[in-house]
Amino acid sequence: MHNKFFKYILKSIKTDLSRLIAICLITFLGIGFLVGLMSSPKDLKSSINCYYEQSNLMDVYIQSPIGFNANDIDFLKENIKGISDIEGYYQNDIYAYIDSTKIQARIIYKSFDENSIDKLELVDGNFPDKKNSCVMLSPKDSMVDSALGSELTIDNEKFEIVGKVNDPFYLANQPEKTLIGSGTLDGVFYIDSKFNNIKDITTIKICFEDAKSYNTFTNEYTNYINNIADSISSFADDRIELRKETIKKELSKQIEDKMLQEIKNQVLEILPSLSESEVLNKILDSVKNSQMFQDSLKETTNEKFNELIKDLPLKWFVLTRSQIPSYVIAKADIEKINIVSNILPVFFFLIALLVSITSITRIVQKDRIYIGTLCSIGYSKNKIYVKYLIYGLLSSLIGCVIGATIGTFILPLAIMQIYRTLYDIPQLIFEFDYSSVLFFSSLMILMIVGAALLIVHSNLKENVSSLLVGKAPVAGKKILLEKIPCIWNHISFKQKSMLRNVFRFKKNLIMIVVGIGGCTGLLLTSFGLRDSIGAIQNKQYGQIINYDLIVNTKNVNENPIDASIKNTSIYYFNGTVLDKDENIPISLISSDNLNDYI
Repeated sequence: MHNKFFKYILKSIKTDLSRLIAICLITFLGIGFLVGLMSSPKDLKSSINCYYEQSNLMDVYIQSPIGFNANDIDFLKENIKGISDIEGYYQNDIYAYIDSTKIQARIIYKSFDENSIDKLELVDGNFPDKKNSCVMLSPKDSMVDSALGSELTIDNEKFEIVGKVNDPFYLANQPEKTLIGSGTLDGVFYIDSKFNNIKDITTIKICFEDAKSYNTFTNEYTNYINNIADSISSFADDRIELRKETIKKELSKQIEDKMLQEIKNQVLEILPSLSESEVLNKILDSVKNSQMFQDSLKETTNEKFNELIKDLPLKWFVLTRSQIPSYVIAKADIEKINIVSNILPVFFFLIALLVSITSITRIVQKDRIYIGTLCSIGYSKNKIYVKYLIYGLLSSLIGCVIGATIGTFILPLAIMQIYRTLYDIPQLIFEFDYSSVLFFSSLMILMIVGAALLIVHSNLKENVSSLLVGKAPVAGKKILLEKIPCIWNHISFKQKSMLRNVFRFKKNLIMIVVGIGGCTGLLLTSFGLRDSIGAIQNKQYGQIINYDLIVNTKNVNENPIDASIKNTSIYYFNGTVLDKDENIPISLISSDNLNDYI
């Protein structure tokens, strides 16, 4: 008897295979989209975090407009606990030339050692193996793309470009900002400090051993690093004062040498015979030790020092990963996926449930006579429940397994491949979130199985005789439109029948309304975003910004070459405004005819 019952179930599965496949597919879509969209942000964060760890990206970097003393690095090692690596860099944004092309370049002197901070990844060519060679950052959007072997000229010093690299600090494929020229860098170039003596240290980068135990996107990592950054900031004022004294001493030495050279030249003009004699040296020593000379030296040094630092913010800028522009952009993009994953999958989840309930309802309604027959020959209700329990479990479990697998790997892979065009992510890491997959899969299975058992239960409450006869069609009811005679009386019989049938089958109606409503909502949202962005663009470049071209020049010509060209002379300056805790980048625009410009 048991064997015959299970043979009957297997035969029924073949009969209802199309509906069971439909439940599998809709379950697969619901779970696949839900798991895929929820996994993608975690996978992106893990991939970026893995890249940061492999490249030994700094945890804290300190910048100072007046540079650092040689012993600042030793001071930080002694007073800040947990430092695993610390390096000094020279970084400067200047005008340079690639062959004969003038560019706005960022020059970085750093170590190319295997274990260096912000380890560079070679993309093309080779790392520098001799003096006067360099590598450049692999071109981003709008960056100059120079051929290997080109010549970079910096302050009359020439370097051969021998390679192209990726830098974890510049993760995003977009141009970096600068305070010179147009405000956008044309290229970033790296010079090995092993072959070329590093100039003044302008940036100190630090890695911490304990920081490696945290994911860079977690609050635990942020809190840990922020506490360290606050500790470093507490030493900044004292170290700035020491740096100022060092600069004054260096400046004083340069001015003293210059003044003594001028005095020496004057003496030799009068007494040429004293050239390179001890008498001349005694005269210079006497002048050097005189009060008048020292007062003049001190006054001149203070004037030159004040001129040197008058426009500079005298402070340490203690920054963390969360303040790297590329990191900020990447985190914002990941959060956008997070927002979508919290909204869109719910729609697929509801549709999956509605389709499953509808399919199971049809199967049960079709099997009413079989259910009645089984009851009449002595099968218990629990035995009958088993059939539909198998139906629900089999279809939903298969759908959930396939959906969870594809959702964990295929959809995140597609999303991450898109993001790899925006960011330099060399390796993709997939995070299998067992808890989320098990929770949502179990919820989906429970809802489908529960719906199936409830529908069977509602049928088993009826008498066996009524089950054998079959269920009567749902009775038609008056609809709201019938209470409006001026409309209802002018509708044909076929249309009246159609309208009544729409409201007879409420589950089908709800599924259609939710499905079409959700799809329409998504379409309208996408069209709305497109139109909104298009309207902003048209207003920005049609009403707000009226110019077609900006030309940087030192010599302003008010008379255009072509009479149809309208010129407006403006003064444009990129700079920073100092706030209490941070420096805020600004752009200053001034003109006699500013309305023509904007």
